[in-house]
Amino acid sequence: MNTQSEAIRVVVVDDHPIFREGLAHILERADGFQLTRAVSSGTEAMDALKELSPEVMVLDVGLPDCNGVDLAKSILEAAPATKVVMLTMHDEPELFELAMDRGLSGYVLKEDAVSNLVNCLETVMAGKKFVSPSLAPLLVQRFEMRKRLERDRPGLESLSPAERR
Repeated sequence: MNTQSEAIRVVVVDDHPIFREGLAHILERADGFQLTRAVSSGTEAMDALKELSPEVMVLDVGLPDCNGVDLAKSILEAAPATKVVMLTMHDEPELFELAMDRGLSGYVLKEDAVSNLVNCLETVMAGKKFVSPSLAPLLVQRFEMRKRLERDRPGLESLSPAERR
């Protein structure tokens, strides 16, 4: 078992107090992780990032002063080594795509938090990406879309000489 000084520092950002308490309970039971702070806004999250330099930040999408996806971008610009995990009730393909395009390390649905959060944190700290298993169809769709774009992307060779000029 790791000591607290060796534990991976985690900051949770969610505007619902009961949910923050639940996450704190999950992290207290998890070997190797320490909840260093739980905050409810983007402003508090950026303050915690500067003050605590956490290895991982777990963000909700809906915060009172900003969008969690935009906050993730700000966090990654300020501290590129910090792993950012989105923990949300939203499973819409557009939001998932935007989050993945922003460079998030993980995307976990709140309904899966109890069973998947610790696994997610272990995975992202190992340098890999994690997505809730129930979102696998969105990953397949993302992969297929990218393959289609690579295959169908018109290159310069498809342009006429006039179009190239």
